[in-house]
Amino acid sequence: MIEIPNRDKFPSFAQNHAASGEKGVSAACDSYKLGRSTNTASILLLGMTGAGKSHTINNLFSKVITPVGDGVSCTKDIMEFTIQMPSQNLGISNAKIEVIDTPGFGDTEDGLEFDARVLANIDRLFESKQYKPNFIILTVNINDKRLDGKVAPFVQLLLSLKMLLGKNVLDTTNSNLVVVLTHLCGAIPKLQRDPSPKKLLVQKIVHENLGIPNVPVEVVENCFEDYELEKKGDYFILPNKEYFPRNLYQSMVGIAQTVDPVGHGIVNEAYPKLQSGNFPILEQEYPIVKVTASDIIINDIMRMKISTHTELGDNLSQGWNQLSQTERDLCRMKPTEFSHKLSVLGYKTRSDLPKTKKDIIVFFRELSPDKGMEALLRKSLGLEAPNFTVDLYIGRAYELTKDRVESSVVLSPGTLVLSNVGCYMPEYVVASCCPEVKFTCNIAHTAQEMRQQRLKELKIQVSSGTSGLIFGHRDGYNIFSQGSNNTFTAVYEKRILKLEIRHNAPISQELTSVLRNLPT
Repeated sequence: MIEIPNRDKFPSFAQNHAASGEKGVSAACDSYKLGRSTNTASILLLGMTGAGKSHTINNLFSKVITPVGDGVSCTKDIMEFTIQMPSQNLGISNAKIEVIDTPGFGDTEDGLEFDARVLANIDRLFESKQYKPNFIILTVNINDKRLDGKVAPFVQLLLSLKMLLGKNVLDTTNSNLVVVLTHLCGAIPKLQRDPSPKKLLVQKIVHENLGIPNVPVEVVENCFEDYELEKKGDYFILPNKEYFPRNLYQSMVGIAQTVDPVGHGIVNEAYPKLQSGNFPILEQEYPIVKVTASDIIINDIMRMKISTHTELGDNLSQGWNQLSQTERDLCRMKPTEFSHKLSVLGYKTRSDLPKTKKDIIVFFRELSPDKGMEALLRKSLGLEAPNFTVDLYIGRAYELTKDRVESSVVLSPGTLVLSNVGCYMPEYVVASCCPEVKFTCNIAHTAQEMRQQRLKELKIQVSSGTSGLIFGHRDGYNIFSQGSNNTFTAVYEKRILKLEIRHNAPISQELTSVLRNLPT
């Protein structure tokens, strides 16, 4: 084994060791010529907010390398995680893996200028490293309906990558890019079984905008435990019968195999090691700062992204003048940037605005406005998010012994706030979009067996004496077969929202009265 220096000192080192016969020197030479690191497998994570960059890399190596968020970008700076990984196969004693996590793009909370500055900082980081990453993992939610088209966020991101990262990061000749379509199990059943049409569409979009033909596109499921995916060995079997994370690993080593021996060798060797062993992870933070040398390019990106004059832009400017100073201070977007955001989402004129309650909810979900933006939308466009009036049994009592929801209310509505799903809900309810389709079926041969199945479904553990629990026929769930005591239970659920209640939820007056009247 031999210690290989970084790129800046490698040329003189290679001259002195050219005749040594060390295989690590030969591999480092090939990767050096390609513009890659001489001793490091560098993995850069990019993607839209909430697409699951961190989940993807953690699942790849079966190890928590980067922190994860819940539909929002939890990474506000560039984070570098380094794992020392001496390579026996390459003969490089100081080989290592570095994972560089970045803030998600398209986060309305941070805005377009922040996205541009993130790209400028990524470019500066790799310029200082003097090499391009061996692998760029670009994550996209497979359920994103707006992938194609000039103003689609994914296309805008690709064009931004080409403009700002084309010199020091992205390699369009010997491609270092792998696109990952996440959240497969949340897609419609047809797409789950056969995601190839979406894969081909992404390949087409990447080719048109980056000039990279046949870019590898893989599908993954970030929350495999939630869907109880079948496991075979160390791999999860996806609905399309592919093995995850093996499919992603194979694409990564595939793009490096013939041209980048250092990147290929380290990842190929590290993949099983990281899954089975514990290795210390060194963490380095790179705050997002203003990059003066890239200001011109940043302005170009901003001009590329910001749409020209629109009717809604005029309306927003007029509404801005009607806001109080307090409301203006609460707005994270000024009218010009807000107008661009609407334009990207396809809203340019008043005729494009949502008309039905369902469409208005989608509109507010896409925008995720703060209180200042709520006021601006109300005064300039006459739009306001609706209250969530559908009875979801939130705060209702549940009669466990009869397996049904009761009419009594245990929680009071409290203060309503705009949730991130696009409508007003009680402030103690945490709502998140959770699109999924789930089908389950069971056959119970006895009443006791039916009770046990229902208790398991409710995730309730009780003692063996369950005779007091009346789990009988439920309309819409149980289908009784004729001529036998068997009960066939079939449930097809299309889930839309996930609602969780915080511990500080206010108790209703009704429950308070009931509790006070309990015998002492």
